[in-house]
Amino acid sequence: MARSKAELKALVQEEIDRRAEDIVRVSAAIQAHPETGFFEHRTADVVAQELRGMGLSVETQLARTGVKATMRGHADGPTVGILGELDSLIVPDS
Repeated sequence: MARSKAELKALVQEEIDRRAEDIVRVSAAIQAHPETGFFEHRTADVVAQELRGMGLSVETQLARTGVKATMRGHADGPTVGILGELDSLIVPDS
């Protein structure tokens, strides 16, 4: 059964809402230990562990600290890609 873009968007929003506490928990864990570019080892471990906990197949150490997860759907349909940056930015107070 093909779903419209609006239906898919609603499903994604519902899932984000359902996982809100997990999203905030992971965000807090990452924010508590900021790591700059190409040194995000702890952050990559946190993300990989979370993705594995969702049952996803995970590859790590891509371009040093990159993390990639893949999931196969049950039917033909849209392909979705999500990209997130894991490094912190050091911004001095003015």
